[in-house]
Amino acid sequence: MLQGLACQEGCMSPLARSLVSLLIGALCAPALVMHVTMLLGLLQNLPDALHELPHASLRDWGAGLLSCLFAASVLAWPILAWMTIGWIRNVPVHRAWVWIGTFLAVAWMLPLPKFLIFAVFVLPGIVFAVYLCLWHRYPRVRDPFGEEDGPAPPVV
Repeated sequence: MLQGLACQEGCMSPLARSLVSLLIGALCAPALVMHVTMLLGLLQNLPDALHELPHASLRDWGAGLLSCLFAASVLAWPILAWMTIGWIRNVPVHRAWVWIGTFLAVAWMLPLPKFLIFAVFVLPGIVFAVYLCLWHRYPRVRDPFGEEDGPAPPVV
């Protein structure tokens, strides 16, 4: 009876998953603040950038593209929160959320290796996000011992 209950909740209870999520969130708070602050700086410069758009060089267009990718990467944070809520509830999210969140999180860093230093600030979040991507994508990660014999949980 207890074995089935433990399997139904997964390897951790919802309370334990909530505490882990809060700890990861606290460790990532400086990175989130930095990310949002940089986004606000980009938004402050947006009117000037739009005014100079007709006179922009190719280099300016490249910087503008990276700025757009960076601004879009802020959306990775709510997607991480959505995947975390699904993990706490033991309900996998749709695989599109996993792919979109992954793309948004890494797309702006790939062209500029010098910005990978910022990954140090979000390292706990990156490790947690990788685990969540695997957890939401592969049933074997959700039930590593193959103990679940009921139907798969619904996809949100």
